[in-house]
Amino acid sequence: MGCATLQRTGRGRGRRRSGALSALVAALIVGGLTAAGTLVPAPAASAATPPGPLYDLALGDSLAAGTGASTTAHRYVNVLYQHELATFPTLQLTNLGCGGATTTSMLTGPGCAYASGTQLGDAEAFLRAHPRQVAMVTIDIGANNVDGCLSGSTISMPCVQSGLAHITSEL
Repeated sequence: MGCATLQRTGRGRGRRRSGALSALVAALIVGGLTAAGTLVPAPAASAATPPGPLYDLALGDSLAAGTGASTTAHRYVNVLYQHELATFPTLQLTNLGCGGATTTSMLTGPGCAYASGTQLGDAEAFLRAHPRQVAMVTIDIGANNVDGCLSGSTISMPCVQSGLAHITSEL
């Protein structure tokens, strides 16, 4: 699978460092979840899978929403979707990602416009409406919980600890 190329639109070094901090925290979170065994591979397709489309449900923050990608085709959600079409030819993408989302706003709002009022509520409704038709769910969330913890060249550790505590309790 090819890599998505992201371009930052912010100006100045602080913006780049903030993005780097977000990327680091996101990598640590994903690494922690993988190490903890909470990421479970999808079961193999079986005869019980209903005919018709399968879905790729994407949730999360600006990375999931594609903010900063040079084109729609370079958004990581779209790159993953295009890659998985070879395995799931009827796959359809449903992206509920919302720029600026935190673990808190994903659960309780506010944020982007959702029929249920929250990203999680709309995701749950989608899953109920499409039983056994969701091939994968991707979630990218947590970076905005700590994104504001960098000021100049200083990282506020109390801010990071607070953000990580929210991530831990709300995931």
